[in-house]
Amino acid sequence: MDCGGGGVVSAPRHGGRIHAFARQHHRPLEDVLDASASINPLGPPASVLAALDPLTPWLRHYPDSDQWEVRHVLAHRFGVDPDTIWCGNGATEVLDHIVMVLKPARTWLVEPAFSEYARVAARHGSAVQRVVMAPPFDFPGALLDPGVSAHDLVVLNNPHSPSGRAWPRADWEPFLRRWTARGAWVAVDEAFGDFLADDRALSALRLTSAGHVLVIRSATKMFSLPGLRFGFGVGPRDVVERVDALRDPWSVNQLAQEAAAAAYRDDAFQRQTYRWLAEERPRFAQAVSRLPGVRVHPGRANFLLLEWASETTGQAAAGRLAADGILIRSLAEWRGLGPRWSRVAVSTPANNDRLLDRLWAALT
Repeated sequence: MDCGGGGVVSAPRHGGRIHAFARQHHRPLEDVLDASASINPLGPPASVLAALDPLTPWLRHYPDSDQWEVRHVLAHRFGVDPDTIWCGNGATEVLDHIVMVLKPARTWLVEPAFSEYARVAARHGSAVQRVVMAPPFDFPGALLDPGVSAHDLVVLNNPHSPSGRAWPRADWEPFLRRWTARGAWVAVDEAFGDFLADDRALSALRLTSAGHVLVIRSATKMFSLPGLRFGFGVGPRDVVERVDALRDPWSVNQLAQEAAAAAYRDDAFQRQTYRWLAEERPRFAQAVSRLPGVRVHPGRANFLLLEWASETTGQAAAGRLAADGILIRSLAEWRGLGPRWSRVAVSTPANNDRLLDRLWAALT
């Protein structure tokens, strides 16, 4: 692992660029298998579609700027006070709110990581400090610890993307308590937490009431709602009040609010997702690991981190997949990784078998 500072460099684009991919390869959208964005293939839940169906007349009204209903659904679902929740137009906007109100002089990032973390910090004039992990991507608290001081912001991601590691509470909680005692802030992005049946044991939610810890969540991945954009934050009441005073009151549209409320009430869909992932992830990972020229790194999230034997192997595999209408996530520009690394979403058995068949043709 390396520790270092530095400004924002040219950052990789987000996954899920299915429209640009379809145009580039002259394919209709329905023929593209998007394995670059780790979206639940079982969704959106039927309960969400049913909730949205009668809402067309609501389009002539402004959305609820207090997000009252969905905040109370989330409070019940996660066991927190609704007054400690605020909503945003996706998890990225929620992080933007955090940096906007806290105004940290320095923002610490654990990388490889989502490129928007650095973009948000730069947008608000916060100096980016980086800790870069190497496999097996153990929690780097010991490297962060000497540098974190009062008024800093530490941004963590658990389960971690792109490795898929889910760090147990014992690995990170002592560090969080130490940093917050110094006066630093910690924001934990738990966008993939909903996929884990033991999420409550891994989440930092219970620390938010003590102050200086904030949690970011998203409906995008679990409930297959990237087109509607819904994220939320949980934190101390005074931070929520400061966010509410400054945020755009209309950024979360009414369809997104109703969809998220229906999704987080749907316990049956969550259990269905646990069963699918528990069965399909190991099957898919084992099948990929048997292919020549690629290694699957351990993880628990709804995607696989792949390490190719060489840059040439990775490029050939990605090129063959693209020619067959399959888009995977290149990690060539991610700090600590490079052209030998890719991330692949776990999808339905049929979609995964299609990808495996094309990978086999590319690698053999």
